[in-house]
Amino acid sequence: MNMKTLKIIIPFVAVLLCFATCKIDRQDKMIGLWKQIPFTAPDSCEIKYWLFYAGDILETYVVGLDSVGERTDTLSTNQYTYYTEGKTLVISSTTGDDDDFVVGSKDIRGTYWIDELKKKKRYKMTRRKLPDGTTGGAYLRIEMVKQ
Repeated sequence: MNMKTLKIIIPFVAVLLCFATCKIDRQDKMIGLWKQIPFTAPDSCEIKYWLFYAGDILETYVVGLDSVGERTDTLSTNQYTYYTEGKTLVISSTTGDDDDFVVGSKDIRGTYWIDELKKKKRYKMTRRKLPDGTTGGAYLRIEMVKQ
């Protein structure tokens, strides 16, 4: 090899190594508390929070709001498991049994496409599949901001 070829190959290999070792772990970016942005009228009487734990546990909390928008009580809590593969997020029940899923309910289980994930700012995702792998009625858009 001549010197000119080495000058081209060495920077190319260095860039490839950098990209290989600088892989962004989306699951690490998700860890923490997120507030779901409602797509309803601003005077909604509840707000949903998502708490992603390190590992594979996800908890959601629905908190009631009074007439001036202050938090009152926790109305409901749910616990799920989750994992990511590339830009895909899969949410399922903690027992692994998703047979009780009802299309059109407020159930969040399914396979999502991660549209945007900024570590300290916002998170946007779209459900593409239901827990059973079907796509009919699967669409669910969720946007959140980090708390």
